[in-house]
Amino acid sequence: MKHLGEKGVSLLEVLVALVILGIMMGVLMTMMIQERELIRDSKELLQAHLKANEVMETFKVRSYEALQSSSTSFVLESDNKTTVDVSISDFNQTNTLKQIVITVTWLDCKQRERHYTLTTLRSSVSMASTSKRNHTVLQTDLQGERS
Repeated sequence: MKHLGEKGVSLLEVLVALVILGIMMGVLMTMMIQERELIRDSKELLQAHLKANEVMETFKVRSYEALQSSSTSFVLESDNKTTVDVSISDFNQTNTLKQIVITVTWLDCKQRERHYTLTTLRSSVSMASTSKRNHTVLQTDLQGERS
């Protein structure tokens, strides 16, 4: 017990300060662990996005006629636990659009199955032919202005 005029800290005050400090340290450690898991999940998701985008780019350079309706799957050699599924299907009855779906499946660090899907539509009208038509129209307009 403190008497009037005594300076110092009692044992009870020190214990209360240590308990508060311990609780704060526990909360900080929990936050750091969750942050590390979030960073790892974000990294895995980014890698899946990059792989799906890489595969999608290989289909974008193919001609429309070369895109046959199919479904295929392959396992990445780099880790043997990531699977890439590719599905190509007709999107409409007029056969002018094809839907390309790329799904990357992997196991995270807790052995949970995760998926990332990237989907696009491919038209039978190529950008080159559209660009040529626009260029021809532009030339015609410019020649009309010069006359």
